[in-house]
Amino acid sequence: MRARHGMAAIGAALVVLASLAACSPPEGVDERVDQTVPPAAAAAAEPVAAPQPVTLDPGLVVATGELRSEDSLSSGRVSIVSADNGGFELVIDDFASPVSNLAVNVTTDPFTEAGYCAAAQIVYVLGTPVAAPRIVVPVGIGDLGPLADPSFLDTVLLTVNDNNAPKTGCFYPVFASTEIDWTMPDIRPDIRVADSGYTGGATGLVQMHGDRIGSYTVAAGDVLPEIAARFGLSVEDLLYLSPGRIADGDPSLAFADEVLNLDTSTR
Repeated sequence: MRARHGMAAIGAALVVLASLAACSPPEGVDERVDQTVPPAAAAAAEPVAAPQPVTLDPGLVVATGELRSEDSLSSGRVSIVSADNGGFELVIDDFASPVSNLAVNVTTDPFTEAGYCAAAQIVYVLGTPVAAPRIVVPVGIGDLGPLADPSFLDTVLLTVNDNNAPKTGCFYPVFASTEIDWTMPDIRPDIRVADSGYTGGATGLVQMHGDRIGSYTVAAGDVLPEIAARFGLSVEDLLYLSPGRIADGDPSLAFADEVLNLDTSTR
């Protein structure tokens, strides 16, 4: 599944530059596929209710970063702050740059210039603000609105929002960036993953991260409610654990061979 690339627009817009990659286990984890779970009855599993996430007080700083540019002409202090509406805002303080037309973007994986220019990097455009010493943009993706937990985001990118800007082989020239250092509390400590065995709509394979259930590869005919119930989760839990997949088509559907993350530490 691929979403077509488009130019940045005013407001919260979503740009997907490549097919969504499955969550990868961290370096050094056990990648064994567990095929020892015996098949269970094919009857649909009972749905699981989703508990409410922990709410954060407005104004809490949950992540930070320091913008830098290769030419040293652009800089700023980045923070992600909990907002009044239950979502989050990305704030850039002490912003200084010769670039006046800019877009604020985030990625789900560590940014590489080569990957970005080769259209192999997923980039969410959060907004196209007016350049100022203090910039504030909501952390939301497309029509999905505010994110309840944006801690799966990895890098902030500032790109030149000008169709006439000199291109360097990329869709949008990146002039400053920073990795995001998360200090966000765990807002879903209730999530517990346990495999109860195959059902008629959840016959895929489980991959272990050491002694933890790491991920699940969707089989043909699987459906999200049964996949979720197989692991004692609600559908909302399942989507929470694999947040990046919201960029790749309808989040309510499961696709054969896609890999769903089930490990809270690799969300």
